Amino acid sequence: AGSMHSCGITSDGTLYCWGHGTYGELGDGTLFSKGTPTKIGTDKWLKISAGSDHTCGIKEDNKLYCWGWNSEGQLGLGTSGTDEYKTEPTKVNDDTWSNISAGNAAACGIKSSDKKLYCWGYKLTTTPIKVNDDTWKNVELGYNHKCGIKEDNKLYCWGSNYYGQL
Repeated sequence: AGSMHSCGITSDGTLYCWGHGTYGELGDGTLFSKGTPTKIGTDKWLKISAGSDHTCGIKEDNKLYCWGWNSEGQLGLGTSGTDEYKTEPTKVNDDTWSNISAGNAAACGIKSSDKKLYCWGYKLTTTPIKVNDDTWKNVELGYNHKCGIKEDNKLYCWGSNYYGQL
């Protein structure tokens, strides 16, 4: 679930999204909100993560796609702008990914090839950049903070700690 929209994947890999859609974050090709789950294309999906006004997911071919508002480069496409929207899933690059998490105008993911953590968006970059040389198992983004589990099974968090979220 994101700030004002939600997405889910059925047991057969079909993607559905619903809720706030005026930034294209539902991925159905429109800028309209939907009060019921709406099927998004015909592709099969492995993972999905709804952020503030964008969504990112990994299809069954392990390729990463993002859509919605790209005000801070949170779609990872190399561009940004307050009037830039992608209303349908748009491939980020040709890499394969094992994990993805969308947050507040940012996203992070783990590449399958090297198990490295890459982040992009909010005050960072408009394309995925490697965070460090460690290997990671999982990452989750909150509003202005991130937490992840490295291959050593230890938890690491960073970002805003205003409410003690770290």
